[in-house]
Amino acid sequence: MLSSVCLLEGRTGLSVQDPILQAQWSTLYHPEWDADPEQYLHSGLVKWGHSRRLARFDDHLHEFKAYIGVHHSDPSTWGATGPAHVRYFLSLIVCGRTVALRTYDTLTEAQAALYTFHRQLVPSS
Repeated sequence: MLSSVCLLEGRTGLSVQDPILQAQWSTLYHPEWDADPEQYLHSGLVKWGHSRRLARFDDHLHEFKAYIGVHHSDPSTWGATGPAHVRYFLSLIVCGRTVALRTYDTLTEAQAALYTFHRQLVPSS
């Protein structure tokens, strides 16, 4: 389900240039929904209470990978209050260990967090 490898700078309009970090985008990814993850639920691409990966990012040299996806959460499933919602998630993995899992309202916010973390992991020379 993942498309061919591409550099980050070409897929979503962000001008991030990072030749080390490569991305594979799912064919299910819709750039027109970057600011509205609810569209993945309404279209049936993510089911109630489930997640779907939209991209995998790899830096093999530094044993780093990350996933960005979309997640539907319903607090009532765990007896909590609050409305159900869909958000983007970012999972950061270094040397085979998950070091962070966060959610964001827009894909742009998730990508910014990814790029910031990767720049800190791999400082420019």
